[in-house]
Amino acid sequence: MMRTSRTGTRAAAASPPTGAGAWTTAGRLGTVALAVALVVAPLAGVASAHTERTAATVPAAVRAADASPVGPWKLKATGDDGNVIETVTTFHADGTAGNNKGGTGTWTATGRGTFSYQITELIHEGGQLVLRIEIEQEAALACGGFISEGTARSYDASGAFLGTTLVTAVGTRA
Repeated sequence: MMRTSRTGTRAAAASPPTGAGAWTTAGRLGTVALAVALVVAPLAGVASAHTERTAATVPAAVRAADASPVGPWKLKATGDDGNVIETVTTFHADGTAGNNKGGTGTWTATGRGTFSYQITELIHEGGQLVLRIEIEQEAALACGGFISEGTARSYDASGAFLGTTLVTAVGTRA
């Protein structure tokens, strides 16, 4: 079977090899990488866009079905430093928000299927405050979940600024 690439070049379509050991590790990894790319690539544009652009890439009909973030969410946040944090974050109808890490804050609808949220987490060790993290995110709801991006600013116990991490988060209904 022949197929045509975007450049018009014709090539034989890949078919599964046969025989013992025909699938090499590289072949399996290539297939897995392609599958992941097909799933993740559409999300990459949404995750890297700010709310206005994100909202524009998600069809209005999809956003309409997911117009409110109210309720609990399993959240996986990935920082530009590679750190991954998983929480359960709840957005309440009164505009307040909180997570299972002790964070509290607020959320605000910014458009149809879009919202922003701010959460402050206080990290204690031995009963003493050691770190304050201020999280600010812009989010777009779609297909039963949401994707957001923003920052996490860290401060030590005395309030001295430590740094900013860019964060992308993916939420699924809990």
